[in-house]
Amino acid sequence: MTNVSRRQFLQFMGLTGLSTQLRWLETPTALQGRALGRVAVLERPQLNATRLTTLWPDSVHRVSIHNADWLRVGQGYAPVTAFQPMLTPDPATTLTSFPAWAEVVAPVVVVRAYCAGDAPLRERLEHGQVVEVQRALQDDKGAQWLQVSNGWLQAEHVQAAPMSSEQGPATQLRIGQGMMEVFAHQKRILRAACRTPRQLPAGGRLVQKQPATQHGEPWYLDFGSVHLHGVCHHNQFGTNATPCDDNCIELPLLVARTLYLLIQNGAELVR
Repeated sequence: MTNVSRRQFLQFMGLTGLSTQLRWLETPTALQGRALGRVAVLERPQLNATRLTTLWPDSVHRVSIHNADWLRVGQGYAPVTAFQPMLTPDPATTLTSFPAWAEVVAPVVVVRAYCAGDAPLRERLEHGQVVEVQRALQDDKGAQWLQVSNGWLQAEHVQAAPMSSEQGPATQLRIGQGMMEVFAHQKRILRAACRTPRQLPAGGRLVQKQPATQHGEPWYLDFGSVHLHGVCHHNQFGTNATPCDDNCIELPLLVARTLYLLIQNGAELVR
């Protein structure tokens, strides 16, 4: 039985409004967050409160919503911005054919030069990043390895990324400072915090979408003069977030993932 309300789940993931059309987003039984650095757990939800303990970077912890700015972590509190909300792994989403797109469900995963746990490190991928897998191999110990662009990673740390061959309902994105609204023929279906440039883009139409870029940006949407994508290395969105690059709008991971599946070819972005 779930002990997390849908409202709490959507708030934690960065979605402040969601149409009833989108009930396919399942609510997990618990909220988990990945520490984005060394995190001080405090006695009270105040930055000057007594420190109870310190959490290590990339460690995973069960959390609950205290308010818009603070999470309850164990017996203490930590800022919402200190954690990356984690996707719930789906055991049914295994990779069966190649090439295929996969998303990282572990806190982090390392890409190695060849299929061995002691092979040289090539790259570090963060939770939620999306990579294209070329093929699979099994080592002499029975472990499954997947080949990506610059090496090999263990299959147990990823799952098949969600893809859809159908046109989604989203026809328009409206961008304001730190906020995005998504519409399907004038009906709002999604509202979410984002990280926007200081000068908002003039707008445009969707010209390209891809699960990830060569720079590791997941759920990439190109509107010509500006592009949108998910981020895995921070959780600072909304009107109080530091502005990002002029040609970029950053989205919380689940927001970007959801939008990628909803958006139509040729969808419009306006201010």
